[in-house]
Amino acid sequence: MSKLKYHKVFTYDHIHSREISELYISAETPRGQLFVILELPKHKIDQQPLVDEIIKKIDTHFVNLKEDNPEILLEEILQKINEFLPELSTSVKIKNWLNTLAMAVGIMYENNIYLASVGNINALLIHLNQVTPIIEKNPPVNPTKIFSDIISGQLDAGDTLIVSTESLFDYISREKIKQLVKKYSPESAGVKLNELLSTVPDFVTFNSLFMKHPSSSDVALKPEQMEIIEDEEATDDILEAEATITDHHIKPAKTKLVLDLGAVKNINGFNKLKFVGRAIAYFLAIDKKIIIFIASKIKYSILFIFSPRYRRSREAQ
Repeated sequence: MSKLKYHKVFTYDHIHSREISELYISAETPRGQLFVILELPKHKIDQQPLVDEIIKKIDTHFVNLKEDNPEILLEEILQKINEFLPELSTSVKIKNWLNTLAMAVGIMYENNIYLASVGNINALLIHLNQVTPIIEKNPPVNPTKIFSDIISGQLDAGDTLIVSTESLFDYISREKIKQLVKKYSPESAGVKLNELLSTVPDFVTFNSLFMKHPSSSDVALKPEQMEIIEDEEATDDILEAEATITDHHIKPAKTKLVLDLGAVKNINGFNKLKFVGRAIAYFLAIDKKIIIFIASKIKYSILFIFSPRYRRSREAQ
């Protein structure tokens, strides 16, 4: 049975998020625990049924395959994934769909972790006072062999392995994450990280799994501290639900006001205004040249009529 302690930091607003994201952890078995982190960018096509199907297939193979060695078991699971993912991709009407896939598949067994990934997935090992990247994002190279390499290792007491999509490290520094996971138990570190992420815009998704070999120096938040945080989150959810439904009319969901310059450029109206602005500037530039030309001709005509000196010089030319 797994001796590792784990906690997930999973913040996902399925309405406002720009991704479809899932984090699955199986029940404990004599062969360890399966975990799957999966994320895809949203498209007009609903990919949620596809995500559910992928996770279900992986879990079915984990249960049904007869291999007892966790590392060999993961190899066999990855072989199955390499077979069915290309088949699924042919049914998805999204160009280069496999290149948009971010997925990590692994098994926790006792103090060992066996892991493979593809796409926008990072894995950091925190050992002693060092942070070492174990996996960095890697798009699939061979569409017929999407998963190829397995990384495995044993965590010593106090070590933590973080498997996560990239967004976590965009908002919290690796140094800050290291300080929290070294000091706290995985669950308490997850609570602290969620506090730091509470002000992040709704469209940002965090999909992270923290796996730690506990040490005697780990600090755990007291139950009353955990309850306060949970009560605050529950109160926020209730207030948001009450604000959403009033007088039998559904109001828009509560979201944070965020200026997203990357999204503004995709608004059709904004692009049309930008085109009109450029057209006006272009015509003004032409008008300016015409006005200058006419003014110069009027100036020279007046000089020719009223200035004998200028007229003689022009006649001489």
